[in-house]
Amino acid sequence: MTASNLVPISQRWYNAKLILRVLIVCLCGANMGLSVLTSFGSLIMGPVMIADIVWTLAELITLAIRRAKRRGIHPIAHLVFDVLFVLAYLFSTIAWAFGLAHASSHNERVVYFRRRNQVAEAFVMLFVLALLIFHSILFVRSCIEVHQRRLARRASKDTNHTLRKDAGFEADRESQAANTD
Repeated sequence: MTASNLVPISQRWYNAKLILRVLIVCLCGANMGLSVLTSFGSLIMGPVMIADIVWTLAELITLAIRRAKRRGIHPIAHLVFDVLFVLAYLFSTIAWAFGLAHASSHNERVVYFRRRNQVAEAFVMLFVLALLIFHSILFVRSCIEVHQRRLARRASKDTNHTLRKDAGFEADRESQAANTD
């Protein structure tokens, strides 16, 4: 698809996407710091958050390089990665919760340690919830962008096909008129 066929992106959505991406990086960093403070069991989310930071920084760098066109990474890549991050955060949160429940039922030291860090753990879970919401918003918007691109591509193909068909019809009519004369 050429640049002329791309669906225009509104300035409002472009700014919102930048803000969401910066918030994702900040939340991942804060979440990693709190995870280290709370317990080592919460480091399950570490690789997911590192991958999230790398992906988000790649998008921000791409947007900075291509800022004149305001084009980031292709929306289908966003569909894939945003769904993967949502699923990974859900899985890691469930695994972390099961780990804490299992450890607290078998070890009273863990229960004491957990009570001492309840505020930090609450913030970890709050930040993960915010990350889930932000990635869900970006996923839905990527679905809309992919749909708009497909409609634009289909309209472009239909227009080109119609133009060729009309041009062929005119040429056939002229050749028929020349043959009858």
